[in-house]
This record gives sequence, C-alpha cells and structure tokens, in this order.
Amino acid sequence: MTAQLSRARGIPWRGNIYFYLGISLGVFLLDQATKYLANRFLSVRVSVGVVDPILRLTLVRNPGGTFGILWGGKPFYLYLSFFAVGLIAFYLVKVKLPIYRCSLALILGGAVGNLADRVRFGEVVDFLDLGLGPYRWPTFNLADSAITIGILFLLLTSFRKGKGHHR
Repeated sequence: MTAQLSRARGIPWRGNIYFYLGISLGVFLLDQATKYLANRFLSVRVSVGVVDPILRLTLVRNPGGTFGILWGGKPFYLYLSFFAVGLIAFYLVKVKLPIYRCSLALILGGAVGNLADRVRFGEVVDFLDLGLGPYRWPTFNLADSAITIGILFLLLTSFRKGKGHHR
C-alpha cells in the first residue's frame, strides 16, 4: 500500500517516519521512568513480590550483555550499543513496510534506553524478575521487553513472507 493510498484511506501515519520515532521515544521514556523508580525505591538484590512467586521486582545492575554474559568488558558493550543503535536507526529510515518500521522502532527505543544506562552508570539497570519459585528467568527491564517484542514481530513477519502470505 503506498503512502498516498494510505492517506486516502485515513491512515496518514503509516508512511510517516516521525510516528515510528515517536514509538521509539515513548519506549525510551517509559523505560527510563521505570528504571528511575526502580533505582529510587528498590534495594539491590532484594526482591519485592508483586505477584509472588511469579513476578518480583529485584534491582540488578548488569555490566554485561544479554543474560549478563561478559565478553570484553564494559567499553566493548558501550561501543557495541552505539553501533547497534546506529544500524537500527539506519534501517528504520530505510525500510518502508509499517510492520518492519514498528518492529525496528520498538528495538530502537529499547536499545537507546539500555545505551543511556551504559553511558550514565556503566551498566544496565534491570528489575523485572519473572519465574516460578527457584526457577527464574534472568532479570530484565522494559527496554529488553521492547527489543524482544520487536524481534518477534520481525521473525513472525519473515515467516509470513516466506510462506507467500505477505505482499
């Protein structure tokens, strides 16, 4: 569907890059607000049950990458984050399909949120602790959730495209 046709159908935002940058900004602001609250009201490694034992709030500082994996130290992850943000922003502007742009906007907002933590603190603030009893998923934050959802959208769209269902 072309941008002109979508405007004629009353959907002018689909082709507008600023709409998707707004999604990224919204993810970034929500992520930073929740991390601020976590830093202010939670103690490091002390769990507060929300829907205990499934969801707890546990403040954790992650100096590494995904799941706390450490390869090459803090500067490595800082430079990698800058590179990833630049690459995602480039593709967000380059692609035209709304589902791809929405996916990349979610990923970009999350990546910028985690990058902001790395610049300010040298590590990422995580506080969402999900699991059942002793079986816990690694602690994460809203930025990680947005990145995961964006990647899932990209994967699902890719599978649809591969089956011939996508125009």
